[in-house]
Amino acid sequence: MARTIINNKQVFQSYVLTTAKYDFSPYEKRIMYRLIELAQKEIEGIKLKDNLRKIAPTNFGREITMPVSDILKDEQDKHYTIAKAAFRSLSEKHIEYEDDEVWSYTPIITAPEIKKNSGSVKFYVFDNIWR
Repeated sequence: MARTIINNKQVFQSYVLTTAKYDFSPYEKRIMYRLIELAQKEIEGIKLKDNLRKIAPTNFGREITMPVSDILKDEQDKHYTIAKAAFRSLSEKHIEYEDDEVWSYTPIITAPEIKKNSGSVKFYVFDNIWR
């Protein structure tokens, strides 16, 4: 899992995730980079003021809202075909973790939902992934 160092206030992507067997598409990587940026802001205590991006705590993790355009840099994807494929693919990828006491198998993101009129996407990240 990703290490969070509070004293330095930095977020690090786990080596396990970096070397995972998955080949992430450029769009999936952009989603992951946005998640890392949002996690960094949460650690630093920075409030998101643009009303386009939100991190809302839930009972099991975080509800993330962000513009689909965050991952569609200069794309002319009016029907969100590329975005839907990236969110679908990332939600089908899981992280398996095991140590002496625990085994877990968790999707990276879950329940992505694109609101076409507003151009935003909402999805969930479980705590063990967010941490």
